[in-house]
Amino acid sequence: MIEQVEVVVVIVVVVTGVVVVTGGVAVAAAVVVVVVPVVVVVVVVVVVVVVVVVVVVVAAAVAAAAVIVVVVGLVIDEGKEEKAAARIVRPTEAVVMTMITG
Repeated sequence: MIEQVEVVVVIVVVVTGVVVVTGGVAVAAAVVVVVVPVVVVVVVVVVVVVVVVVVVVVAAAVAAAAVIVVVVGLVIDEGKEEKAAARIVRPTEAVVMTMITG
């Protein structure tokens, strides 16, 4: 009777060990099947986000440079126009002031 119990215990232990090992392998396989694609997707998303951010930053820098060039060009042109206008206006002002003050 004791030998039969020992055999049953050994069988239960062996079956339990096989189930645990098989379950462990199944869990490991499930982890690989689930986690690896998730990690790959996360890495791809991070790379895409970084690329998009870099493209946006570069585009913003180019746009800012273009705006600066246009503004500086307008300021330079405006300065030239003011100088040209001053050449015309100053003599006129002198004539008007002379006419007013006598």
